[in-house]
Amino acid sequence: MSRLVGDKARNVAVLCWIEDLEHIGMGYGDLLAVLDGMHIECVVSPLHDRDSYTPEDVRKWCRAHIDPDTGDVAEDAVVRIPKVGAAKKAHVHIMLRFKGARTASYCEQLMADAFGHALPCFRAQKWEKVEHVESMMRYFAHLDQPDKAEYSAFDVVGLGGVDLSCLVKNDVNSKLKTLCDVQAFVQKKGIKSYAVLVRWAFNGKNLDYINCVTGRASYFAAYFNACRQDLADKAAAKKAKQSESVARVETSD
Repeated sequence: MSRLVGDKARNVAVLCWIEDLEHIGMGYGDLLAVLDGMHIECVVSPLHDRDSYTPEDVRKWCRAHIDPDTGDVAEDAVVRIPKVGAAKKAHVHIMLRFKGARTASYCEQLMADAFGHALPCFRAQKWEKVEHVESMMRYFAHLDQPDKAEYSAFDVVGLGGVDLSCLVKNDVNSKLKTLCDVQAFVQKKGIKSYAVLVRWAFNGKNLDYINCVTGRASYFAAYFNACRQDLADKAAAKKAKQSESVARVETSD
């Protein structure tokens, strides 16, 4: 993404610090209510309260604080450079989708009117242009960032009629990997019932797993039937072997 200042865009994103909301007596739920009341297409991430700074985060932070005259990190910011692994403050990612291109100043004023306050996190210089909408939606749950804390795609909120179907991976390789993950879990936990597997998938709220389990019902039904038949065959073989041993003993007597 690139900063929106001095430009226009139809799709824009901003990071909202929860502490900014708390200063005006609001929380995550209040944020959703206000955004829903704006009646525009909007995507809101789950509450990010388990994030920590990655090396790339630190580099990005330093680039944002470089002194344009010296090329160095601004002196007053040196003491605030975050450390890799340090916990981030709780925050939420927001993406707004407009019918026409809008400026950063427009976005700042829009939010100030909606919230009744000019929040620091919504200042014009904080807004960024979104080049790839679907990738941004997936980023809101860190679905493709293995070095970041992953959140449930089920908790990404779409307002104003936004289509969130991209949160479920559709490519063949991803589907196969998801199936392998689910199958490994089934074997590790010794799951023997499709009903138990379905409850696990929905309780976890992982859309990839839900899609895999519900979309491959015939596969898992056949797998569980095969497992039961395998156990029955082994039991029958064991019983037959025991009967054979008894018969030998009786014959020898």
